Amino acid sequence: FVHEQLLALREAGGAVLLLSTELDEVLALSDRVVALVRGRFVPVPPGARAATLGAILLGEADGGAAA
Repeated sequence: FVHEQLLALREAGGAVLLLSTELDEVLALSDRVVALVRGRFVPVPPGARAATLGAILLGEADGGAAA
């Protein structure tokens, strides 16, 4: 139910800030993703998969590198 409401709000032009520990949830519900790593915001490439996002969050990738 919550996911449906978030997607409906997005489709209506609203903005949603989603914080989640579930990588698949973040990728499924988000248009843009930014990771907070060691106090820095790191952009996540559009179309990134969970493995890429996980590597960025672990500090193993910089957001611009393929992971």
